[in-house]
Amino acid sequence: INLSKIILFIINYFYLIKKLIVIKPDLIYFNLSPRGIGFYRDILYVFLFKIFKIKILFHLHGKGFHKMYKKSYFMKILLINLFKNINLICLSKKLVDDIKLFCDKKKKIFILNNFSTTQFKTLKKKKDFTFIYLSNLIPDKGIMTFLDAITFLNNQNYKNFKAKVIGDTTNIDFLKKIKKKIRKLPNVKYFGKLYGKNKFKELNNSNVFVLPTYYSNEAFPISILEAMSLNLPIISSRTGGIPDIVKHNKTGFLIKKNNSDQYAKYMSFYLNNKKLAFIHGINAKNEYNNKYTEDIFEKKLITILKKII
Repeated sequence: INLSKIILFIINYFYLIKKLIVIKPDLIYFNLSPRGIGFYRDILYVFLFKIFKIKILFHLHGKGFHKMYKKSYFMKILLINLFKNINLICLSKKLVDDIKLFCDKKKKIFILNNFSTTQFKTLKKKKDFTFIYLSNLIPDKGIMTFLDAITFLNNQNYKNFKAKVIGDTTNIDFLKKIKKKIRKLPNVKYFGKLYGKNKFKELNNSNVFVLPTYYSNEAFPISILEAMSLNLPIISSRTGGIPDIVKHNKTGFLIKKNNSDQYAKYMSFYLNNKKLAFIHGINAKNEYNNKYTEDIFEKKLITILKKII
């Protein structure tokens, strides 16, 4: 929080009031923040919409409302009133649990999955069998679990495989810890943060995507969809909406106990049976084509909007 942001918020708020008066919209589509300062900022917007008595549709992209609801009686009353008379879009069926205690039972809840695009239509032949981790480098996203799993496989004398780490962190001490561990692993390369073509290039030159996340606010990771779009099977956890994306032993593997031994176990399945990795990758690509493209997202969103208006 700083003074310039506060001033900008006030300017935007009064500009919004002006627009609501002039345009008189039939519906407001709003991405409500599930935590932090953003949540309290959004409260001011939502109650403004309610004053104008405009239909509201929340598209919930994150997770964390349930945790707030359990904090205090005040927060329970606030959330009940905030969600009253509002239709909802959730990213997956699993994530409905985050709002079911206080959402308005008279209104509709729609399921609309995230989507991703890809910048590669022609897949390159992978020279070395490669596992890839791509996410924020924070403890709860499981980077150390991934590196510990690689260490275990190396100690078990698995050879002829590599690993990539893509991501960044603001925690300098934790980044030093990660780099120190990677220096001890000759078959692991750290790329830092990559975007756009550079990111998709490394995904395209990999074989298996691994995300050992146990992040409490994990919702519907787009990085998984990006990997699936490039024929990569997924090894990840039963966190947030991930079980709605990854089909166990069909498009990858879901880990019950989120520890490095379990990840190493399923990574070794692919090292011992590379044909299985190929088959799961094809299945993942088909799942992506059938559910997670931009065109599918647009058509479903338009259908939802028509039902509400």
